[in-house]
Amino acid sequence: MTGSAFSRGSQSPQSLLSRYSVLRSNAALGYGVGFVAFIPALALRFSLDAAIPQFPFITFIPAVVISAFLAGSRAGAFCAALSVLSAWYWFVDPAVPFSISFNAIVGLCLFGFIIGVDIAIIEVAARAVDRLTDQEAQLNTIVETVPLGLIMAEFPSGNIVGGNKYVEQLLGHPIRDLPNIQSYSEWVSFNEDGSRVDATEYPFVAMMLRGEENPSIDIQYQRGDGSKTWTRILARPVKDVRGIVTGGVAALIDIDEQHRNRIALKEALHAKELLLYEVNHRVKNSLQLVNSFLLIEASKIVNSEACSAVMAARDKINLIARVHHLLYKSGTHENVDLKNALEEIIHDLIASAGRSDVELELCFSGDFMINIRQASPLVLVFNEIVTNALKYGLGSDNPKLTVSAVNTSDEMTLLIRDNGPGIAASTAEKKPGMGSQILEGLVSQMRGKLVIHSDCSGTEVVLTVPAYPQSADQKDAM
Repeated sequence: MTGSAFSRGSQSPQSLLSRYSVLRSNAALGYGVGFVAFIPALALRFSLDAAIPQFPFITFIPAVVISAFLAGSRAGAFCAALSVLSAWYWFVDPAVPFSISFNAIVGLCLFGFIIGVDIAIIEVAARAVDRLTDQEAQLNTIVETVPLGLIMAEFPSGNIVGGNKYVEQLLGHPIRDLPNIQSYSEWVSFNEDGSRVDATEYPFVAMMLRGEENPSIDIQYQRGDGSKTWTRILARPVKDVRGIVTGGVAALIDIDEQHRNRIALKEALHAKELLLYEVNHRVKNSLQLVNSFLLIEASKIVNSEACSAVMAARDKINLIARVHHLLYKSGTHENVDLKNALEEIIHDLIASAGRSDVELELCFSGDFMINIRQASPLVLVFNEIVTNALKYGLGSDNPKLTVSAVNTSDEMTLLIRDNGPGIAASTAEKKPGMGSQILEGLVSQMRGKLVIHSDCSGTEVVLTVPAYPQSADQKDAM
């Protein structure tokens, strides 16, 4: 089957008239049609004159109607004029040609009225047919021009009744006449997993047998030359004015390049994950190596202050290695659940400090799935603050540590509060150590603000940072 016709076998009314468009548009041919129709009508009227003398126009009416139908109102009017003159001359009043009697006038007026109505009806119908023909031509042009395949099926048999030429280009063979749903098995196509697509999996079947409104499927179709191409099939029901399904139309979209790009992107992302995994593994090993070097050097240093400084540096490197392991152990390299990371860190720190007596209160509000690059400095700051709180900020009786975090569309606020003795004024005036310097640098990197409130009831540290932009995965999810 070829072409864009979505119906076969029956002749549409507009095509029946449109085939005579040349006769209707050419004046000379139109007059010729009118004259040719008039001659047999006149001859027939002469032959019937003895039998029906009281009906002078009876054979001319069909001639005028046929002329108007075949060649338009011009031909009908010309045939009518010849008919009026002939009937008036020979048949209205045979004794007096062109008689002006009452009967002649009534007969001529009645004939003119009947013929005028007939010609007007035919002309209106012809113009409507012309509009329908133009619309059909425009529709066929659209159907053949649109860059996707279109096929139509009857309901409920599933008989494929037509399609456009793009279907043939896409599938690599003519559109097959498939009389029913079972014959869809003649199509050779495959699913993503390589299995053969069953006839019942095609959208027409899903729509006609299972009542689905908008079924679709992505398949790898085997073309006529044996090559394979990825195609998306989308089906929609066709309903009449009463809303009853009479058939279905399906769009076939070429997604072969899109599928190849998706596979290539998937492979590239996998390669990126492997590369990042290798890089992170090497970073972890390097941090462990530096930690070992510092430990060896510290054992050789006699000066206690120098040894303490080296061990402090080693502690910071251990911290970085620990945070690095925590953030990357999930196996992803884009996003991290900050809430889970902070909870795990504080439990590890409490266990490492041997402070099982600490009452811990945690409160999180908002979405904490953020980019891993943004989470790293915040986790380091959190680790430093909690470590200081466990070392210096817990009371001897009923020690308590409170951590709350709120993430809104504008900013993230992290609060750590202890119930210790507070920071002494003499301690606050001392020259800041390495931990404080690192803390200030990380807060500055995040463009954040760190505020410390301390009194005899405890110390409260509030970290405020601008809202983190959404990660790519989060945007896609929305």
